[in-house]
Amino acid sequence: MRPEILFPLFNQLSTLSGVGPKYTKLLEKIVGQNILSLYNHLPISILERRNLLSLAQINFNEDKPVILNLTIHAHSSFVRKGQPYKIQTFDKEGIPLDLVFFNITKSYLEKIAPTGSQRIVSGKIEYYGKKFQIIHPDFIVPLTEKNKIKNVEPIYPLTQGISNRFLNKIIENALQKIPLLPEWIVPSFIAKQGWVSWHDSIKQAHSPQNFDDLNPVHPVRVRLAYDEMLANQLSMKLIRRHHKQKTSLPIKISPEFKQKFLQNLPYNLTQDQMNAIIDIEQDMAKSYPMLRLLQGDVGSGKTIIAFFALLATALIQKQAVLLAPTEILATQHHTNLLPLAEKFNIDIVLLISKHKTSIKNSMLGHIAKGQARIIIGTHAVFQSKITFNQLAMVVIDEQHRFGVQQRLLLTEKGNNPHLLVMSATPIPRTLTMALYGDLDISILQQKPKGRQQIDTRVISFEKIGLLIQNITNAIKDGHKIYWICPLIQESDQQNLMTTEERYKILKEKLPFKIAMLHGQMTSDIKDQTIEEFRKGSIDILVATTLIEVGVDVPTATVMIIEHAERFGLAQLHQLRGRVGRGSKQSICILLYAEPLSDTAKARLNIMRQTNDGFFIAEEDLKLRGGGEILGTSQSGMPGFHFIDLHAHSHFFKIAEAEINTYLEKDPDLLEPRGKALRILLYLFEKDKVIKNFLSG
Repeated sequence: MRPEILFPLFNQLSTLSGVGPKYTKLLEKIVGQNILSLYNHLPISILERRNLLSLAQINFNEDKPVILNLTIHAHSSFVRKGQPYKIQTFDKEGIPLDLVFFNITKSYLEKIAPTGSQRIVSGKIEYYGKKFQIIHPDFIVPLTEKNKIKNVEPIYPLTQGISNRFLNKIIENALQKIPLLPEWIVPSFIAKQGWVSWHDSIKQAHSPQNFDDLNPVHPVRVRLAYDEMLANQLSMKLIRRHHKQKTSLPIKISPEFKQKFLQNLPYNLTQDQMNAIIDIEQDMAKSYPMLRLLQGDVGSGKTIIAFFALLATALIQKQAVLLAPTEILATQHHTNLLPLAEKFNIDIVLLISKHKTSIKNSMLGHIAKGQARIIIGTHAVFQSKITFNQLAMVVIDEQHRFGVQQRLLLTEKGNNPHLLVMSATPIPRTLTMALYGDLDISILQQKPKGRQQIDTRVISFEKIGLLIQNITNAIKDGHKIYWICPLIQESDQQNLMTTEERYKILKEKLPFKIAMLHGQMTSDIKDQTIEEFRKGSIDILVATTLIEVGVDVPTATVMIIEHAERFGLAQLHQLRGRVGRGSKQSICILLYAEPLSDTAKARLNIMRQTNDGFFIAEEDLKLRGGGEILGTSQSGMPGFHFIDLHAHSHFFKIAEAEINTYLEKDPDLLEPRGKALRILLYLFEKDKVIKNFLSG
């Protein structure tokens, strides 16, 4: 279905000159698998070179590489092992300069810089031993090849084994294949914004002439970001339309079930929770699938809303799945839902990898026969060998850990099941449509009654001795403590306290029950440790960020985060949310090491000032452009190529409005501009959307 004009862009990187198997693997690490991925790999800086007519013009304050016309005078006649190889040169005025090399073949240097020849040389000049020198020049080329040396060279993100010079050459080669494509943006809007075509924008983005050209608000970068927004919005609108055209089983929730459910809770729901239940009731009663996001701050009570949807589905003799990102969280959900499920006489199973094959096979049999009405699990529920029996409801917890493709995989296992996804990562309102445009949204901002604000304190490592003394008093008063470290084992790169080191130190200094938790432990040990901590037999749990997602221990009231300056705002907020889940006053201590960057200071101040995740999300967007709070490194969030979530956020509404208006008149994208928009979808590799949701 891919248009022929795009065929060259989807060729493998190995089809480019100079890219063999070794370089293909290295390039795939940083860019992707095809030529198009090179276009999307934009420069992050520039290297400026200065043309010099003579060495007399050198200005060491500039600290820039130079380009010089030099005459090769002589090569080193004999070089001892370990000594540098030198080529003596002169500029036009006879001023001497040495080209200095280490560990390089003499015959190669004699070939590229023969004695008596003139060469264009580029590199950084130093003054050493009363003489000018360039150590390992960037370029040595004949006069006829001077154009190979750029006065401004783009600097790209790299990986070990790939040089910037090599990547520049490969991208230049790839840009020769860039096609002229039909325009998908309204011409009057392009003129108003002062933009050029997609073709010219890509070329200019890879040929910056100054640092302003790298700015996300530069017209070229904005144009490419807007293209990506259009593709993003169009794909989500098509997904949404496709789902609403499906036929799904309406699930009518009886007043009797709702009343019994609420009566069996040990607390009253907040108004936000009640509103979310009403939203879900209305969605489930429709004849097309629910597509709803339940977004709430940490501790706002999302899980109980999910349980409502799962139980309501199971009561009409259909199956429901709850997908969690970790086995710890899946096990916790199973433990918490079990008492409620028993009240309604509903069978639930926990499907995780640690189960023995015989137990797992038995569970799969129960699922296939429909005896298991609620299935709770991790990625295991995606497996092709799992057969559901009338799957009618899918709930995905911490959905940013999964993504659209995995959502589709799971929903395809049922007969158009209803879908509820949950996220405890607050998103700035300006970005909601960018990330969740295919979903209806219910927001939980209120905290359950009786919960107190978490007292957050920022403390220097210099006071850690006093902190450990205070811990003794806290534990004697009945408090349970999380102590979070950024690493599991010692790292050569970072001088940070590890989980294992901190565990040993605390064991030596404190007469309490202390345990350790990290991702390299077996599932059984992790589950046992969490359970012991929950029951109160462990006083201090020294852990990695493994406990960030959803772990719920109401008796834990102290959270200590070591090297808090190393964490992002979203992660700090999620970790802090592990305490404050009971009626006791909780405290979060952010331990930091000097020196602090301005951004780190700002983060810690924000954490100290507020417990409001939505406010934190807005502030983080200002600080970091959204990458941190949105967790874009996690698999479910869009890995945008061109969009800077801070600089470009105001364009999302414009893009959404443009797509809505166009789809009203050409819903199947059959007109010339519609066909151009199809090409746009392929450019941003929304092939799954096109394959499933567009005909022809």
